[in-house]
Order: sequence, then structure tokens, then C-alpha cells
Amino acid sequence: MYPEFQPFTPVEVRQFLALYILQGLSPSPQNKMKFWLHHDDPVNSNDLCAKVFGKNAEKRHKHFKMFFAIQDPLKQVPPKSTHPNFKVDPFLAWIQTIAMAAWDMGRNSSCDEQTIGFKGNHADKQRISYKKE
Repeated sequence: MYPEFQPFTPVEVRQFLALYILQGLSPSPQNKMKFWLHHDDPVNSNDLCAKVFGKNAEKRHKHFKMFFAIQDPLKQVPPKSTHPNFKVDPFLAWIQTIAMAAWDMGRNSSCDEQTIGFKGNHADKQRISYKKE
């Protein structure tokens, strides 16, 4: 059906997933608008996407949408009581790994005291008498 179709490389798959993350952070009416240059559409375009994906980006994106699936129908669905987010857990674990590797806390770090208001009696609750409510 698509004689010009080429299989996707892992790099291309990551690029298209990054495109969807970018679409979530900076929404456009259509994903294909991200492939336009900034002088064509200063609001929805993205020069970096246009450079990375190249001239055949819209057709390649259509192929990606048609052939990419992230759910395995043969995989058993775990119970929702123990795994409520089983579909996105691997993605969130990967984001957490990357975030921890990319985060540089710096040489010194400090945290001012924090108080959280709550009602009820608890053994760990402590009253600071000189603080304003």
C-alpha cells in the first residue's frame, strides 16, 4: 500500500515521541504545524522540528501515526487495584531515570522549615506556638 515506506529507526521513533511531548507542552492545532519554519507560521511552527525531521516530515509523520502502536494485545492486563497506571509506567520510569541523570542539584542545597496545616489528633503532630496560624 505504501511502496515508498521505509522502516523506522529507533532514533526516528524517539524523535516522534519527543514531538508528541512537545505537542503536550506547546500545543498546536495539528502536529504537522511543528514541521513548518518560523517565518511561515510564527505561532505554531518550530524551526528545530523542521530541521530535525526534514522536508518529508508530514508524510513520515502520517506513516508513524498509522503504524506505531504502544499496546501489546497479547500482554496480560494486570488488576487495576495493584497497577492503576500499567500502560504508562515504563514511560514514567524512563522519564524519572532521565530526569535524575539530567538534574544537577549544585554544591549547596537548603530547605526552609515547612508547615502543613491539618485537622485531627496525631502523635507526630507538633504545635509551634510562636508561628502565625
